[in-house]
Amino acid sequence: MIDPTAPEPVAPADGRDAATGRLLDEFGANATVAPVTRLVDGWLCKAAPGLPFRRANAVLPAAGAGADRTAVAHTVEAIEAWYRQLGQRVLVQVSSADPSGSALDDVLAARGYRVEAPVDLLVAETGAIADAGTRAADGLRVALEEHEVSHAHDGFDGDDVPLEAVGVAVHEGVDETWSVRYGAVHGADEVWRARTEAYGRMLAALGPSILAGAVTVGDEVAAVGFAVLERGWAGIYGMGTAPAWQRQGIGGSLLGGLATEARHRHATHLYLQVEQDNPAAQALYRGLGFETSHGYHYRVGGAT
Repeated sequence: MIDPTAPEPVAPADGRDAATGRLLDEFGANATVAPVTRLVDGWLCKAAPGLPFRRANAVLPAAGAGADRTAVAHTVEAIEAWYRQLGQRVLVQVSSADPSGSALDDVLAARGYRVEAPVDLLVAETGAIADAGTRAADGLRVALEEHEVSHAHDGFDGDDVPLEAVGVAVHEGVDETWSVRYGAVHGADEVWRARTEAYGRMLAALGPSILAGAVTVGDEVAAVGFAVLERGWAGIYGMGTAPAWQRQGIGGSLLGGLATEARHRHATHLYLQVEQDNPAAQALYRGLGFETSHGYHYRVGGAT
């Protein structure tokens, strides 16, 4: 049965084969911290009760799982039972990098699973993004110097912010200060701020594999994000710019800082995941040189 709501498969680009795409999907799963995990027939299941972030509550199927539809049905039933005990829905990541992804998609659609959050996985060379980010940071400093940067806060005056107060800081590992900044930028209200801070603290489990970044302008935190290093790649995650500093080049400056530090740690390529319905982020990353590797979406179902 063909599901008309399913996005068109996206073939791996730039000569990358399905094996590389699968590796990137595994990197993404490894980089996503969750307090509860379970392996069911090779399917990696994550759960973060109380933290409604998709990637921390998703399932990465075993490679090629869709080739055996009978086995898929049994595995999904076991996974549904586990998530039911947790009072959570089931989110299965279906990737175009998996040759059996279409078959898996059909099985899940037949079980009533709906499509949610189609994502593009983008890739780039680390050096190119580091250089582009440096240019973005230089442009931001020039704009501040010439008072061309607008600011949403009443009473802001470019004269109040010396150029040396504009900083891009990236350090190894996560600490409490960065977690609070992470919550402050991403938290639309107090509840989300607390949830995001909590997730920021959980990221400490990644140890020195995580590079935590922030951009400050004067005393304000303008942007946050982090990179996770694995086998010559650096995944970019958690990028966010405070509303008062959006569309000023802040995001590019932070990305450049993360890429520069990743290059120092021998990561030759970057990857990141962007929802297809986020045109601003798509434009930012593609404008800096990222290209599509492949795509994925979630199939969501399971009674809670």
